[in-house]
Amino acid sequence: GAYAMERGYTSAQITTMARHTPSDRSLDVAFDVLTKLSEHGVPVTNALAEVQSKLDAHASDAAIASLVAKGEAGIKVGGGL
Repeated sequence: GAYAMERGYTSAQITTMARHTPSDRSLDVAFDVLTKLSEHGVPVTNALAEVQSKLDAHASDAAIASLVAKGEAGIKVGGGL
């Protein structure tokens, strides 16, 4: 979470995401994806919305990680892929 905060995410955003994450899931992949999306210029709010949407849908870690490839390719992330 601290690394994500260094990339512009607030503690409130990180806390909200953690609360919405199923208890049997690790946040490691989600935080990694958030920081990588930020590094690719994806706005914080878009990245958060997209990762949270995947978590809410109980998507696999691989599905969450696939967001990074979209960000790298310059595909719009957030606001409806």
